[in-house]
Amino acid sequence: MCRLHIINGLPFTGAAASNAELHKYGHYSAPYWVAESIRASRHYTTDLAAADVIFVKDYCLITSIIAMYHSGAYSDGWEPLAQLGLAYKIIAKSARYKRRNGADYVFFSPHAVAGLGGYIETACNMFKSALHIVAEASQRYVCGYVQPEARDNLLVVPYASPHLEEEPQPGPKHNRDIHFYFHGGCAPNDSEGSYGYRMRAYIVKRIQQLKLRDASVTCTSDRPVVSHAVIRQEMRRAVFCLLLPGDTASSSRLTEIVLAGCIPVFLGPPWHAQPLAARLRYPDFSVFFQLDALSHLGGASLGVPHEPLAGQAASSVWDQQWYAPICS
Repeated sequence: MCRLHIINGLPFTGAAASNAELHKYGHYSAPYWVAESIRASRHYTTDLAAADVIFVKDYCLITSIIAMYHSGAYSDGWEPLAQLGLAYKIIAKSARYKRRNGADYVFFSPHAVAGLGGYIETACNMFKSALHIVAEASQRYVCGYVQPEARDNLLVVPYASPHLEEEPQPGPKHNRDIHFYFHGGCAPNDSEGSYGYRMRAYIVKRIQQLKLRDASVTCTSDRPVVSHAVIRQEMRRAVFCLLLPGDTASSSRLTEIVLAGCIPVFLGPPWHAQPLAARLRYPDFSVFFQLDALSHLGGASLGVPHEPLAGQAASSVWDQQWYAPICS
């Protein structure tokens, strides 16, 4: 049972303590839903010898690790990390794994923090032939590869979004009274925040200066008490939704915007990630607007490289200051 709050890492209390379902409505719950879809498929089997693909369901342990990391209580000796490492070693010793050196196995890492506690070394060595599904394009660098094509066994997918199973259908076109929409966290231009957050603050300020009647473009500091449900409702009222990177290149907003029937507007560089770009034609349902003067954001060198600099340590990528090129 996953009963830790995904953000603060603390055990649930009160009524939530008996609700073991809460985890599956979270930001990092995509592996859970993939596993459930596989289980519901007519192709599902528990016979490892007969299976064509084996999806490794390490979701609960990784969810616990993410929660503890966000709470600041993480340590390398923490029990779920040890349990995860032991499980991986058992998998690697199995006859089914040795049949094709793990090429039939699939791992889903919904957050870069899942690379802690030796997971990187395990993924790059023990499971280097397996398919690794990730939520951030920067995770493709964990094995030290610089060129994206060198990691054909990495698949970047969208984040899940809380409580999307409760979403009503998008409203009809004539109910969309907001032309441009954005609401999210920002950082002042002179702050230590990520490029994405600083870029958000700059863009929101410039659009607000235009005083457009049909635009709702705000930072959380402008409207500090806005629930996620309200944000999703506003997206369903909007024609165009701005999609900006934040503290990482990707976000759950891409999922929410598409399901709200709002047209994504990518502003960059740095660009918000485009998961599954090799399989989806984003220009068919999105708008791209290039910003050619990032120097206005402040700072001496705000140009964001598309690839790590020569000799850049892979560990620096985990600081998540890198943003993938538009075709990642």
